[in-house]
Amino acid sequence: MKIPNHFIAFKIYDAVIRQRIADVQKKIIEKNPLLNKALIDVRTLHVTLAVTHLENEERIKELQERLQDWGEKDMKAYFAEPIHLTFKGIVNNLLSNSGFYAQDKKFTPHLTLLKLSKNYKLFKKNKDVASDIEDLKDCRDYFGCQDVRDIQLLSMLAKKDDNGYYKCLWEQQTGAPPESTVDSAE
Repeated sequence: MKIPNHFIAFKIYDAVIRQRIADVQKKIIEKNPLLNKALIDVRTLHVTLAVTHLENEERIKELQERLQDWGEKDMKAYFAEPIHLTFKGIVNNLLSNSGFYAQDKKFTPHLTLLKLSKNYKLFKKNKDVASDIEDLKDCRDYFGCQDVRDIQLLSMLAKKDDNGYYKCLWEQQTGAPPESTVDSAE
């Protein structure tokens, strides 16, 4: 099994969503301070659409080219403008149909709030984090709405940029206009 080292995602730009996520994270830490080390920096919030393993620069370039073709020719066929996603494995299908590794197990697009794998001891002690957050009503509430402005190929392992976000290796704008309040949470 190849360990994923890259992912395809769209960034969460909306300041309201970021603030609501930060509020939930604060409540989680109040309940279990040990989880502080597992928090995801709100500047890196994104929705992961697919993960893959790219073993070298040649494979990265191949995927960038395939994504570029898809972005220019096919993306609008899947999404209305502005983009509102319906998750049906479109990106995983693109990867596997183009000869790139896509996870064998069923993949669920997601937004990560905590990452227990950042600390093995924490992971071992807190396998059932749900008990720490089950009474946090905000975890089930509406966080907000954001149009998808771009889809990106990001590196899990490369050094993050000056804003703390993942290194972006490819990006396709979707045509959704940027909002003026977007990065106020950073």
